Amino acid sequence: KDGKSAAFVQVGYGCTETLTAVCVTQEGQKGVGKPFAGNRFRLIDEQSNEVPPDHEGEICIAGPTLMENYDPPIEKDPFIEVNDIRYYRSADIGRIDREGNLHVLYRKDDLLKVNGYFVSPIEIETKVASSPWINEAVAFLNDEGILCLAFTSKSQGKIDPLKKEITDRLVSSDRWCIPRKYYWLKEIPKNEMKKTDRIKLKQDLSLRQGNGLLGEWSL
Repeated sequence: KDGKSAAFVQVGYGCTETLTAVCVTQEGQKGVGKPFAGNRFRLIDEQSNEVPPDHEGEICIAGPTLMENYDPPIEKDPFIEVNDIRYYRSADIGRIDREGNLHVLYRKDDLLKVNGYFVSPIEIETKVASSPWINEAVAFLNDEGILCLAFTSKSQGKIDPLKKEITDRLVSSDRWCIPRKYYWLKEIPKNEMKKTDRIKLKQDLSLRQGNGLLGEWSL
């Protein structure tokens, strides 16, 4: 902390299916670093085509420590073969920068499908929560498949300034990434692990109970 230590933080990445880390940062590297010798990454799009550098794609991992199979077998095999090389599809979305460093961005499982487009809730939440007025934001699909945003503010006041603040934060987003319904809450429900309980949040809003609904609006 005082700048006198020669120590530095290293960040690694790996999966259960790789048995161990497959990369780790060295001093000065960004993201989670470059693959270890013998390992390789392939980032693919929804059509399984390899994406160019600095583009997002699902992280696929090849290397000598890949597990052979699941016991018992699972219904959907996450292993693929490309040019006689076996890869594990991690369901993690990332990108590889121009220096060859891998950046892990979010889970594919967390994506929301809106009008045929995949939407990252984390991207929406990060933009909204970057406001000094917003304490927490959660993007989700309601039972009708409508993209919604629930949020808490750092102080209670009038709703119109909050509308403008959130609109300004999302103005650069693609139209399908802009929520249609907004819920201003006193608090976001948490589970026993202190993480956002999205199921309870949706249930409470559907039944209009809990959370302390302070206001709402639709586009």
